[in-house]
Amino acid sequence: MVVLTMTMICGVFICSMCMKQLGSDSWSRIVKIQVAEQSCNKSLVPPSEVQFVHYPQPLNYSRKECTCTPVRFFAIISSQRSGSGWFETLLNSHINVSSNGEIFSKKERRSNISSIIKTMDMVYNLDWNSSASKNECTAAAGFKWMLNQVMILISSFFASFFLCVGIIMRLLLKAIYTCF
Repeated sequence: MVVLTMTMICGVFICSMCMKQLGSDSWSRIVKIQVAEQSCNKSLVPPSEVQFVHYPQPLNYSRKECTCTPVRFFAIISSQRSGSGWFETLLNSHINVSSNGEIFSKKERRSNISSIIKTMDMVYNLDWNSSASKNECTAAAGFKWMLNQVMILISSFFASFFLCVGIIMRLLLKAIYTCF
């Protein structure tokens, strides 16, 4: 009964700490949102789509001629052998669309949330160099993420979470037994 009570108390404590960390300013620390002034005419973009429009600022090259060309994001989430490669080839045949393939096929790109965000920033800022990179003004940029890669990421997250919970529980139980 004591172990059950301590488990419940620890669970409430861990949840409260997690909720404190997920405050309103935590996403700005993780994603690093920066607001830049644009001299572009944004009235061409419908108001319902303003939140989906991005004006990339690549680090590898100058984008002066395309500065006011809004870029929309996309991700093709698919399973193997479903025609996603054909669909991606179809998208890439358009002069203003860049689909960069399975960018998370390498483990180091999906190993933790910071590497995922860094990789996605490179793709969405048009810094990702692949056969899909265009010389024209890109209007849409994205990638393909296979469902098994998503499941690997989720399973590794839960494995590390439960490992941490197990360690905390062992430490708490050890502290309880040493007190009595």
